[in-house]
Amino acid sequence: MTEIFIRRERRIVAGISLMRDVPFSSEERQRAQAVLPLVELAIRDCLQEEDDLPAILTAKEREIVGMVREGASNKPV
Repeated sequence: MTEIFIRRERRIVAGISLMRDVPFSSEERQRAQAVLPLVELAIRDCLQEEDDLPAILTAKEREIVGMVREGASNKPV
């Protein structure tokens, strides 16, 4: 498994996990990193701005988003 994190202004705003039966080689991971700027550009308009979140999320959902964004494990969330 390898994970790709999409950032906006140095903050993680999305993540993608790639999984398969055999491990990814270092060359394959490097290729994924090389295309990351293109992925970020392609989905930039698909991701909502953080200022839009309060309008669509409840207070509890915003709290959970904050905990996940800070890296909290499943148990506290």
